[in-house]
Amino acid sequence: MQRKKAEDHKARTHSLIVISGVVASVLNRDFVDGDDMRLMNFLKQQERNGNYFSKTMNKDHRECKKNRVYY
Repeated sequence: MQRKKAEDHKARTHSLIVISGVVASVLNRDFVDGDDMRLMNFLKQQERNGNYFSKTMNKDHRECKKNRVYY
């Protein structure tokens, strides 16, 4: 049980690091104070406006690859 919990924690930490790297690469700069709230507000706005973020993120990766869709 404890080993599974540690593995889950490691996987979550890795995901958070990868996501942070992706965002920093798109911004072409490191995160600064306040960026987390701006990003969260932007993503929530995209969801309110038509679920654009979740629709994109929930697309089947095979469909994106087949259609050469890269975001």
